[in-house]
Amino acid sequence: MNKCSYAFEMQLLLHPNFKNPDGAIKKIVMKCNLQLGATQKVAERHYEKVRRYILDGIRKLMSEVDTTPSDPEVVAPPPAAVFSEDLMELFSETADEVTPPPPVETRTMMAQLRMDEEFDRWITTPTTLRAVRQGEFKSVLAYWHRQSDEGTFRLLPLVARVVYSMPASSAQIERDFGMAGRMVVPHRSSLAPYNIDMSTFLNCNREYCDITQCPKLSADTASERIPSNMMVSMERELDDDFGSLAYFFSSTSIELGLDDDEEDRLTL
Repeated sequence: MNKCSYAFEMQLLLHPNFKNPDGAIKKIVMKCNLQLGATQKVAERHYEKVRRYILDGIRKLMSEVDTTPSDPEVVAPPPAAVFSEDLMELFSETADEVTPPPPVETRTMMAQLRMDEEFDRWITTPTTLRAVRQGEFKSVLAYWHRQSDEGTFRLLPLVARVVYSMPASSAQIERDFGMAGRMVVPHRSSLAPYNIDMSTFLNCNREYCDITQCPKLSADTASERIPSNMMVSMERELDDDFGSLAYFFSSTSIELGLDDDEEDRLTL
């Protein structure tokens, strides 16, 4: 339990429809514990521990993405020359005085209070995903992008980008490897690694890649991509011993592009 990343649970906590820690997250943790034979009391104790890990993980990420600079030293501006020279001399001495910044403990406590306020506001504010059309809703990242643009939340949108970039499980990765394994069969043992990687990538990201919008290859580039075994000339002399491949085919089959069986059927 201590080594688990709880990525899936943190994704639920940052989802507008499942963010209640005592809702979907509790049901999942309780059901998993009960299925493993734990008692109700043990399952509740495990849930409280998991809940604490999840909340602490979100708060730690909020502190990591908080790039707000510390309060700089405040320097009093020089006063305008509208008083007597004596007063101006007096104020000139105080104008260079620097107001010391608050202690580090105070700044840390203020930053922690800001994070707690934002996190508590997220938990208590009713939220939901917007419907694009009947049965289709906007994505979670689009929701957090809108929250960032509107200024509703400052740190949680950055945390959501980090949390949702982590795969919650290895199921999709296993499917991708399985797709590549079905591609590399004995009949395709000569496929280049680059072609395998690119074909797998395009297959797994078809919704993001529109092949109709890809730029057309030039004639020179296309000729460079043709396999060498397709460039064997039927008329060229290969070597003195082997001779030309044209001698192994009749003139009729070469002219019509027929194989031996098709030529025999044509003759009959």
